[in-house]
Amino acid sequence: MEQHIVLTKGDGVARVTINRPEQRNPLTGQMIALLLDFLAEVEGDRSIRCVVITGKGDHFCAGGDVKGMAEWIDNPPGARAQVLEGKAAAVKPLVMLLERMPQIVLVSMRGAVAGGGMSLLGAADLAIASETAKFVLAQTNLGLVPDMGATYFLARDVGLKRAKEIALLGGMIRASEALAMGLVNRVCADDALEAETEALVARIANGPMALSQVKALINASLNTTLSDQLDLEARALAAVGSSRDFAEGVHAFQERRAPRYTGE
Repeated sequence: MEQHIVLTKGDGVARVTINRPEQRNPLTGQMIALLLDFLAEVEGDRSIRCVVITGKGDHFCAGGDVKGMAEWIDNPPGARAQVLEGKAAAVKPLVMLLERMPQIVLVSMRGAVAGGGMSLLGAADLAIASETAKFVLAQTNLGLVPDMGATYFLARDVGLKRAKEIALLGGMIRASEALAMGLVNRVCADDALEAETEALVARIANGPMALSQVKALINASLNTTLSDQLDLEARALAAVGSSRDFAEGVHAFQERRAPRYTGE
């Protein structure tokens, strides 16, 4: 049976490919569980410095498996509530892991980026999109609320009023609009997406260990005071100051050559 999510790692990069292209790559509970186990392993693997998440075919991710809801949608109200609460509890560790893990998480997207796909976008550190990408937080169109951290990340990415508009009205956002509002970092031609993604992946995977500290510092800044943030920066400086990468960076600068970082 074909895998619905393909998980590989090597050469400093962990790769996640959502592999249900005939259905626009919706996520299932089983896929979430497999992804969580894989990324929990990646988190402790210091040879991996970048995680890239893509979708097979013409779409990134159409969100949750709406067709799968047919199995329980006619259950009594209390039973439906229990199913949904269970799904939310199951996905929480994954979202927390994406935020916490030292590796830089990059999403590369074309076509539909909907529902849970928008949540993966929000939880990622960097995002590149093809000009074909279309973004929609569509849960309210089904009578649901956004989940997987969407309401947390969206307001931080685009501001409170814009986040409410996106989540309340469920309208479609084109790639150029997503770039203008800060939802994604870069937009490129569709036939250039793979090459542009790999260029970013290479830059991250060959970067210094300081990148993981930068990720942690910026994430922490959203929920701390200036005084505490300055203390965190001091500790991070101490951590990277003892690294081989720091010494290599200074030596490379002095020798007028490109640094050769190892992530150590």
